[in-house]
Amino acid sequence: MIRVDAALSVSRFAELIGVPRRTWTYRLAKHRCGDPVKGPWPAPVVDRIEPVVAKHLQEWPAWGHRKIAAIARIDGHDIGSVSGYVPWSGGFLG
Repeated sequence: MIRVDAALSVSRFAELIGVPRRTWTYRLAKHRCGDPVKGPWPAPVVDRIEPVVAKHLQEWPAWGHRKIAAIARIDGHDIGSVSGYVPWSGGFLG
């Protein structure tokens, strides 16, 4: 282990990697007992709207997420205004 090889205390190691000591201890305990790490969680709405939003973004790259969502709604897709913003936050186009 990196921490043991460097002869660091748990508190010092947690400070160096930028997590609270309690969080490090909790995650280490979960790892040792075989529990999976957190995430990624399923995103069925993103999976459903991703191709639609990507198509409209490629046709209209200067438009914002509200206008892209409005065009998708006109095409008959069930998309909220914030859902049109998902491509920029998720990074699948950038």
